[in-house]
Amino acid sequence: TLYFANESQTGLIAERRVIDNVPSNVPIEKVVLQELLKGPKTEGLISTIPSETDINDVSKEAMTCYVDLNPAFDNRLLAGTSARKLAVYSIVNTLTGLSEGDVNRVQFLINAERVAGRNLEIDLSQTFEVDESLIITKTLDDEL
Repeated sequence: TLYFANESQTGLIAERRVIDNVPSNVPIEKVVLQELLKGPKTEGLISTIPSETDINDVSKEAMTCYVDLNPAFDNRLLAGTSARKLAVYSIVNTLTGLSEGDVNRVQFLINAERVAGRNLEIDLSQTFEVDESLIITKTLDDEL
């Protein structure tokens, strides 16, 4: 289940996808993030992640998924905007909702380093847990 913004960017809507042929040497979390970066397939949904964003690495340790992205993710999302919050939680809610169930927190890294705290509403230096209050109940299905 991938989460994308609704047209008015007031919440997240789930889009279900079947991902076939997942390489055994690539973490499922990275494959799912790559799908998020491709954007929604359903009309009316909006990608939350800046198109310039690259995934450097994804790893897991002790129920925490570490998502290492390039600086475009942090730099292109303005502080205090709903776009920043929706981008973060589209990733967090997607990864913590995986059927494997072994991720309950997400820590963002930028170029392998933890972002220094900047006292923003959505401060990437913290660890994030699912926020279901942003989810709009409508779910859309798609098959790859």
